[in-house]
Amino acid sequence: MHSGDLYIEATYGFYDGKSHKRLGYGSLQSNEGYFFGVAKSTWEDLMENAAEDLFEETPILK
Repeated sequence: MHSGDLYIEATYGFYDGKSHKRLGYGSLQSNEGYFFGVAKSTWEDLMENAAEDLFEETPILK
């Protein structure tokens, strides 16, 4: 059986388009394990976890 990890790493920045102020910035890493092959749900879980990490420390969720 084939297994492994799907991994994403990114840097980001949030800016206010009117005031040109930086609202937040950083980097994120997320990974999701899989068995046999990468399924649609594996990709969706990875992206969901990455998005939650991305917005956690920003004023977007406040």
